[in-house]
Amino acid sequence: MDLNLSKTHKIIKMIQELIKERKLTTGERLPSERVLAELFQVNRSSIREAIQILTTLRMVETKVGSGVYIKDPNVEASIEWLYLQNSLGIGMNLQEIKDALEIRHVLEMYAIRKICLRQDDFGLRKFKKILNEQKAPNIDAKTANEIDRKFHLALAEASGNQLLVRLLNTLYDLSMDRRNKYFEDANRVKISFSHHEAIYNALNARDLTRAESLVALHVKEAQVVYGVENNF
Repeated sequence: MDLNLSKTHKIIKMIQELIKERKLTTGERLPSERVLAELFQVNRSSIREAIQILTTLRMVETKVGSGVYIKDPNVEASIEWLYLQNSLGIGMNLQEIKDALEIRHVLEMYAIRKICLRQDDFGLRKFKKILNEQKAPNIDAKTANEIDRKFHLALAEASGNQLLVRLLNTLYDLSMDRRNKYFEDANRVKISFSHHEAIYNALNARDLTRAESLVALHVKEAQVVYGVENNF
């Protein structure tokens, strides 16, 4: 099954490369199933399976008796398409990175507002364990990345909104490789972890203004490094 999945993924990647090479745009028709099978030297059932996945992810639309047509990925494609691209080794472009960081900022601002409005310490105790993990000596990039992920997901969990947890988890999955490279710089690890502690202290004091300012600064740091700086 894994072999079939791998083969299907390769075909999907070849279809995407074909679209790019031929500069096909939204509304244009893909070559027929037979032509694609001959072009990629695979059987037609494999092409059919790849097209079915692309249809499910809303990248293409099949019109009976007419063919397969390209849909606008920026408007109609599902979030799972970004996951698939990631698994195919197709990284997010600068605009997608910029958009993802902006959405993360919006979601985390929502989370800290919810936390500051709570009258209990729900979720805040979990931060102490994460902050202690940050103090370990000689933390490598992969470990720093995982600690960072834990901290930001703890923010979402402490808000009490489970859908928010899932949305932020998705954004972190999509940026895993990029963030591993980000944390290869020991100074960035130090800065990021100091931000975490300051954010926690602000939340613990229910200082919303301070917490919002710190989260904005934290996201801005990533934007500058990735070259997608924006003004909030």
